[in-house]
Amino acid sequence: MLGVKEALAVIFTIIRMITSLGLSVESFDINGFMVKEYTMIADMEYIQVEQRLSFDQMYGFETVDEMSKPNEIGFNGMFYNDIGKPAGILIIDGELIKRQSINTPLFIIRENGKLELIEPKLRTYLTHNNILYETYELNEGFTNTLISVFTKWYGPHNRRNHEHTVIKVYDNKVSEVFDATQSIKLSDEFEGINEGDFMVCYKNLKYDFPVNVGDKLEYIIETNFDYATVKEGFQTGGWLVKDGLNVAKDSENYIGYTTSLQPRTSIGITKENKLVIKVVDGRNPGVSEGVTGSQLADMLIADGCINAAYLDGGASTTIVKDEMIFNEPSLGETKGVAHALYFYKKELK
Repeated sequence: MLGVKEALAVIFTIIRMITSLGLSVESFDINGFMVKEYTMIADMEYIQVEQRLSFDQMYGFETVDEMSKPNEIGFNGMFYNDIGKPAGILIIDGELIKRQSINTPLFIIRENGKLELIEPKLRTYLTHNNILYETYELNEGFTNTLISVFTKWYGPHNRRNHEHTVIKVYDNKVSEVFDATQSIKLSDEFEGINEGDFMVCYKNLKYDFPVNVGDKLEYIIETNFDYATVKEGFQTGGWLVKDGLNVAKDSENYIGYTTSLQPRTSIGITKENKLVIKVVDGRNPGVSEGVTGSQLADMLIADGCINAAYLDGGASTTIVKDEMIFNEPSLGETKGVAHALYFYKKELK
């Protein structure tokens, strides 16, 4: 029979095993094609998840290894456009960064560690003197007839080289209203601001907007997913597994046809609330050809996923462990991405 000291040593060893950030790697044959699969299954009680944007702003490209830090595992994340802007709703550390939905599942990590994959609905307004005003987008850019809202995440400038009106809002109170004739340097305007502070820009609004310095002006967020309890959230590329069933489509808007063998990255949730990242290398004959979307869904179900979705894949498919490339990217080197996910152990208390 173990003594107290020995029992504590065993318990501590078990905890270290549970909290270890490991990747399983397996090579096998599917229908005559070789596949190399990497899987990480994370217990949210012991693992911390951090999202990172290239250069900590809305536009640009950095590789997953360039954004990585010691003692963590990193993966490529959201889809993005040709100037490095992530596609879809994005919530980082409880702050809404982007609100434009791309009509795909939203992956959510709540403050209590609960994982969800949902169909999101989200609206935003500005409220002034008990009137709701429709906004265009958050950190997306300009339109000439609606309000555009910017935060420090947008980048160094508001990218508007024409006449427009600017309203600075600190602590939900208008601090300044002025007209600009060229791009505003956000890094200067937002110096010393807090989370929740923002800038409003517009031209030729389709409604009156009688705002003055000192007025109360709030940015209102309405969702179908209790935004207030969300710690991290990001939109994916489409369903792979839903309620335990393979629901992979032959085509997705941000992926195209999913029936060819390609490198792929995916994220899923198990019944026990564990987070699963599954990566498959591809475009490497004889080593790993890749998988179809439907094959990837079957692999996620085999690992216990009840819900799962695509992350960006193809040449973006990357795993970094302890700042070193862990998989075999199809280009032979890592590709610059706009968004990445990193996992590391929580400190034991």
